[in-house]
Amino acid sequence: MVKIRNILLLILALGLAGGAAYTAHDWLEAQAGSKKAKTIEMAKVVVVREALPPGHVFEKDDLEIQQWPLKFKPKDAIDSMEGLAGRVTASYMVANEVVTPSKLKAKGTMGGLSAVLKEGKRAMTVKVDEVVGVGGFVQPGDRVDVLATVSRGDYSHNPVTKIMLQDLTVLTVGHRLQQKKTPGESTKAVKVKVVTLEVSPEQGEELALISQEGAVVLALRGQTDRVETKSRGVRLNKLLASAEPRPKPVVIQQKEKKVRVVTRPTMRIELLKGKNKSFQTFPVN
Repeated sequence: MVKIRNILLLILALGLAGGAAYTAHDWLEAQAGSKKAKTIEMAKVVVVREALPPGHVFEKDDLEIQQWPLKFKPKDAIDSMEGLAGRVTASYMVANEVVTPSKLKAKGTMGGLSAVLKEGKRAMTVKVDEVVGVGGFVQPGDRVDVLATVSRGDYSHNPVTKIMLQDLTVLTVGHRLQQKKTPGESTKAVKVKVVTLEVSPEQGEELALISQEGAVVLALRGQTDRVETKSRGVRLNKLLASAEPRPKPVVIQQKEKKVRVVTRPTMRIELLKGKNKSFQTFPVN
């Protein structure tokens, strides 16, 4: 009986071991299949290596091919660098941005700002105040308003600031050297910030005038803000109307000094010389 029981236990153990092995095999196969199912499909896309301005002519070193997840690949993404050399960017592109046909001008277009200007528009560069403007936050493609402050001529004692132009597109941002001469010193070159804006011919005339007559400041617009603001501007006296008035200077009145006049007694003598008669006065001690 003992032998039979031991044989039965052995058979049971072997059966359990076989079942465990079969279950483990199925589990391993399921895991392998799960890993295969999680494999991400990749696709090739062409991207720009660095930020590029509008009107830039592609060179070979400007581009590279990256592997992107297929489900995130833009539908019109370009996947080969063939034929891209010499093409011109139609808008500002950031580093690692995917190249698509909508970002490029038509084949045969020459490089430069003239390639990206809209029909009937002009490119105009103006000097702006880097301190009181929006500093380094203005980038190509942004939209801005142009404010001017005039403090000469009729406005010398009461300056005025007004929004002159609205919703202009920024084409480029940079610096240029400008000759500056200060009293008692020789002329030297200083670096000033300049911004190139896309304007209509009429806006270009206004921008040329205000940049000569006053200080130009840019106000950055929101990406979806296209509402035109009605503004009459502000004058300095109106801006400071609620401020505490400047104290009047105290005038100290001085008492007038009285001058004492002393009258001394005199003696008048009549002099006769022939027919001529005259008088002479002498003081009397």
